[in-house]
Amino acid sequence: GADYGALVAVPWANTRLEFPHLDVSGSSGIGFSQLWVVPFSLGWHIKDPLPLAPGGADITFHYAFFPPTGRYTPGASNNTGLGMWCNELSARLTAYFDKDRNWHGSAALFYDINSKKKDVDWKQGNAINYMWGVGRNFGQPKTLLSGWVGLAGYAQWQVSSTTGVDAPEILQNHKSTVYGVGPELTALEGALTVRYFWQYGAKTATQGQGLYVQFAMPIGK
Repeated sequence: GADYGALVAVPWANTRLEFPHLDVSGSSGIGFSQLWVVPFSLGWHIKDPLPLAPGGADITFHYAFFPPTGRYTPGASNNTGLGMWCNELSARLTAYFDKDRNWHGSAALFYDINSKKKDVDWKQGNAINYMWGVGRNFGQPKTLLSGWVGLAGYAQWQVSSTTGVDAPEILQNHKSTVYGVGPELTALEGALTVRYFWQYGAKTATQGQGLYVQFAMPIGK
């Protein structure tokens, strides 16, 4: 009884590094980054009222992978890719807090399994990512002016150790953690998504701000 879906996301990245105390700086410029490929996604739609969710809920599971696309040279400061494969398993729940499904909240868990990096003895530790969001719909349903606005956030915890003689010692001895939160806007009947995140609480990881823009075009039904 599940719905089936698949997608490919084509990201572009621009990184800028400034570590004056280490005499390191650089900018990548905009470049092609790592593809996100979801060969299958399964979803169930629960229409009946649930506790705390009078409008029902949606549940999805997916398998995805990130191939090592994008520019990557070991030690370079202008990389736009990570130089490694990553397999991902995910589960997501969206609950609707009113019968008209205008108010909603979502939570998702992702488990990332990383491979060894290209051309170096460096295997990044696996990570658990938690994403959440709350928001409200606006506009008339199934029109280009419809969408939703709200607040979104995420947390990432490294759960296995980084290994390899080429991996920096600090990464081998410490697991990384980072959190983010910010506004989210989805418009054009769900085709366009824009998020802006402020990161905080980073340990053994960089900390800054991020802009995320996604345009998704459905093919068929």
